[in-house]
This record gives sequence, structure tokens and C-alpha cells, in this order.
Amino acid sequence: MVPRSAASVALAALLVLAGCNALPADPTAEPSASPTVPETPAGTPTPTATATQTPEPTATPAPAVRVRDGSLAFDPNRTFGRVEQLLGRTATPPTVTVLRPTGGSGEVGLLGPLSNRLGLGARVPNWSDARAGGYIREGDVNLVRPASAPPAVVEAVLAHEFVHILQAQTPAYEAIDDRTALNAGLETDRRLAARAVKEGVATHVASVYARRHLDTPTEYENVAGKYRTTTPGGRAFLSAYYHGTRYVRAHLDDPADAERLYRRPPATTEQMLHPSVEESPRPLSVNASVPGWERVRTDTKGELVVRLTLQTELDRNASVRAAAGWGNDTALRYERGDRTAFVWLLRWDSAADADEFAAAAERFGNREEGVAVRRVSNATVGLVVGPDSFREATTLAGEKGDVRVRLNATARS
Repeated sequence: MVPRSAASVALAALLVLAGCNALPADPTAEPSASPTVPETPAGTPTPTATATQTPEPTATPAPAVRVRDGSLAFDPNRTFGRVEQLLGRTATPPTVTVLRPTGGSGEVGLLGPLSNRLGLGARVPNWSDARAGGYIREGDVNLVRPASAPPAVVEAVLAHEFVHILQAQTPAYEAIDDRTALNAGLETDRRLAARAVKEGVATHVASVYARRHLDTPTEYENVAGKYRTTTPGGRAFLSAYYHGTRYVRAHLDDPADAERLYRRPPATTEQMLHPSVEESPRPLSVNASVPGWERVRTDTKGELVVRLTLQTELDRNASVRAAAGWGNDTALRYERGDRTAFVWLLRWDSAADADEFAAAAERFGNREEGVAVRRVSNATVGLVVGPDSFREATTLAGEKGDVRVRLNATARS
């Protein structure tokens, strides 16, 4: 970059902060009156009139990124333009609000009560003094910028958030946005698969951006390192960025083709985890009416949640092997007064896959209080989670993909 004078840099910063590219004319000024030409006495030479030049109309300034509550050490409009080029689209620039870290971390409702009961609450990473982050709220960017964060790191984060701004203004993305909403009522499996496309595209584009324009590790490199060392709950949160990027890379040669993934996202996390797999889930029908208990939720968790759930008790490699061969699942949540219970039925591709999962689940069940593992059929395994009376009285029976959940009179009372 060619250095500019301090004055020009300061002016550019002011224009960015003001969100405009030019100063408008004063709208309160009175229009000039037309000049009155006096009569010329007879015999007096008439002077030649000088033509008055009409000023060119002032061009309407292009929309610009507006920065609030702080300043940035780089030009956010340049960043936004580069992201537009990578995605092959244009969009209305957002407002960027600069925030300071508030510290702490917390669970997010990505996986549901069953996973929380099994010790797998998805956790947002801690904000540290040097970690930048961001999120979208009401169509604008909230940028968390610690004072010690290097400008290149902050710019890479902002590039990621700008991808989300362009996604929101892409008609084909609407289906992805609907699927990722926590209040949409969709199965956990489908929602996590769609979230992997949303964050996978953003992480991939931000990583390409960093390789081309910044002297800093890419976002994917940072995520991959953290994913390998964090807890299963941390992986639950980071999976969309880590596995999502791997899925996007397997299907896209050019970030500008991202709309193709929006139109046809993976239907399951099995497809997301194994980009070459396109098979549909195995048939699984459940008769789950239990007298005395209200069924309040039916869900499908998917291979990713199975894998991460096992990782709360088993090592990572063992859990990956045990979750492979997932064919389908149904998770049922029951309530009776202030008591809650769950039945999680898992259909596998083969009896051998069911054997491997059952062996891992038995070890998991022995360590996790309140969990009973039941073999339903050659390829189906069930987990019963809840009070002793519910677990001990629950029977699971079925053939192939048909399963019946029954309770005896003890659990009904």
C-alpha cells in the first residue's frame, strides 16, 4: 500500500465513521435570484454577455459501512468490497458497532435437554483479552474488539461477519436461515447440518480472505487447532465452523458458487461429516404413546450428536468409530409433573454397527448415572434416561425399523 499523509488518513477515518463519502450541499440556502439587466442608454455599446456555466450535479454517495462506538485500524469498506468480490455479489453495507469483551462463556441451546442431561451442553468459547469475535443482530454487525487484538485478526473476524451480511441478502439463503433458527421446531440433526453450511461458507471465505490479504493464520486453522483440544461441549459449538468448512471445501472450488450449497444443503450431519455420502436415513417408526407421561418433544439428533455425546465419556477416536454407521434416530422427551425422562432410539446401517455402538454405549451408561442401554433388534439400540422408576419400567421392542415403547404400571403411577 502507498502511504498517505496523516491528514488524508484522518479525513478518511472521519468519512468512514460518518458513513458518507462526500459532504452534501446546504439544503437551507436560498436560491440565487436571477440578475436584473439594466437598460442600456442609446448609443452605448452593448457588452458581450459571458455564458454562465451550469455546475455538474453532485453524485449521490455510494452506501458505506458505518462504524459506531469505536474506530478500526483498517478500512471496513475495502474489507466489505473484497468480500463482495469473493462471493460474486453486492449487498447493502451494514453498520458495525464496536464492543469490548465482557468475559465469560455460556451454554447455548443448540442440542436440547437430552444432550444437556447427558453432559453435552454446547459452550461458547471464552472471550479473552486478545480474542476478537462478532455476531449479527438485526442486520448489522456487533464486533467484539479487545484493545490488544491485532488489526489483522479483527479484520479477519469482520470479513467473516460480512459474509453473513451478504448471505442474508441472498434469496437462495433464506431456506438455510429458516433451518438454523432455534425456534423453527426443526430436528436438531437438520438444524446442525444447515448451520454447518452457514458457518462453513463464512469460515471458508474468511480464510481465503486472510490468505490473500492478511498476514495472519486463517480462521479455519485457528478453529481446527481449538477443535482438537477443546471439550466435547466446545466441539459442539465449533463443529459448524470446523466440519462445515471441510464440507464446503469438498463441494466448492470457488466461493462465488456458495448459492449452490444454499439451494441443496446436507440433509443430515452424516452427510455433513462425510461429504461423499448422500444416502437417506434408514426407516425408523416409533410407537411412543406412554400412558401417564406426556410426550412433549420428538427429535432426531444425528451422527454428530451421537459422536459428541460419547466423547463426554470416551476418547475421541473411539467415539468417532462408534458413531459411524448411523442410520437414523428418534429422541423422545416425556414429562410428568416436574419429572422428565427420555428414550433415544438409534437405527444403524448394520448389526455390526449396532454392536459397536452398543458396546460403547454400555461403557458410557455405566459411567453416566440414570442411563440404561437396551438392545431393541439386530440394528436398533435404545437409551432410556430418567428416574429409576421410568428406566426400570420401560420396555423397548421391535423389528427392523419399527419400535414400540411401553411402560408397566409402576412407572405410570
